[in-house]
Amino acid sequence: MSLQTVPRLPMDSSRALMFTDARGQVVFVDSNFIKMTGRSSSAAVVGTPMHELLGIEREAALGLLREISQTGQVDRKPIELHDASGSPVEVICTGIATYDDRKFFIGADLAMLRVSVSAPVAPTVTQPNVVEPEAVDEPALVAEVEEDQLDPAYAARLRVYFLEHMRSLRELMAKVGGNRLRLNFNNIVNETAARNEWPIVIEGEVFFVEVNRHHLEAYRGMLARVISYAVNMIGANLVIREFERVNQQLDAGTVETGQSLELSALFVDPK
Repeated sequence: MSLQTVPRLPMDSSRALMFTDARGQVVFVDSNFIKMTGRSSSAAVVGTPMHELLGIEREAALGLLREISQTGQVDRKPIELHDASGSPVEVICTGIATYDDRKFFIGADLAMLRVSVSAPVAPTVTQPNVVEPEAVDEPALVAEVEEDQLDPAYAARLRVYFLEHMRSLRELMAKVGGNRLRLNFNNIVNETAARNEWPIVIEGEVFFVEVNRHHLEAYRGMLARVISYAVNMIGANLVIREFERVNQQLDAGTVETGQSLELSALFVDPK
């Protein structure tokens, strides 16, 4: 499958992302999902069954995952979630499956858009003719500062952390499982990035990573996807040892920066 034909998840500044593994365990949620459901942090929900996090019946969640795994995707499916307080949240859900080269289902990427409730239209009331003061145009802002813009030094350390762990994990998988797993790794990364429009591409041995204001979520989400895949393919113990080995080779500042990605909950053997 070429990257041009990879199905895209809906792009919207308010969309909430969730990735699961093949069993329906949550491996990643973004900040929009945390806000939408009133959770405390992304680290607190990793490893949670998706039905618990979505506040829906277990069979409904498994049915959704089964549909995604069998058909490849679901498009704009209406779902009533429940947030941390138990309040209902109406969303439209699009889900896309991730497979390896043998068509083994690895997990699903879900994007949820909250359904907006239109306010009732007030009845028209006829007003007497009143001369309104002339409107004055507001001066245009020269530039807007992104609220989630990261410090350049922090972003640079985060990029180093991301690339070192991605490269080492890919080579570990190739060492244990052969070149097939290296190619699977590349395809999974490229397809996940394409469907989420993340600026990450692998071409052969080269990683192309563009730094922009979305890279914190992209780094966390991509590492979550490949760590989950690696744990399923070669086991948690090998992945943990490699992860610790790379951290020992990085400087303390880079390791501390990488800890902001909150990845530790991913290193759990599937049961």
